[in-house]
Amino acid sequence: MTILEKAIESCIKCMNSCEMNIKNGHNSGNFTFIHHCRDCADVCNLCIRFSARDSVYTKKIMALCVEICNVCSVECHKNEAHHPTSMACAMACLKCAEDCKNYIQEAIKNDVTMVI
Repeated sequence: MTILEKAIESCIKCMNSCEMNIKNGHNSGNFTFIHHCRDCADVCNLCIRFSARDSVYTKKIMALCVEICNVCSVECHKNEAHHPTSMACAMACLKCAEDCKNYIQEAIKNDVTMVI
């Protein structure tokens, strides 16, 4: 499995974990983590779609994904006592951030051009 394939697989898992966490936590009254999970699921979806078409913006979208996944993970950790899916979501977010970061680092080593 390539580094890109690992990042895509992690994005899929993270997106699904976020969606499950949203579904299970929508009645909690804590909308902060739900908003972060929505953003995280959406950016993971973008990563998957941009990667599939080999977009020149893939690295930039993945960099944004790293940032959003890290924030989402923190918010889900805060909420894990109230919702069992929050811990799984937090872990999926961390894994996704790590794999996307690894892809970015490898892509930059292999191709110094990055659209800014």
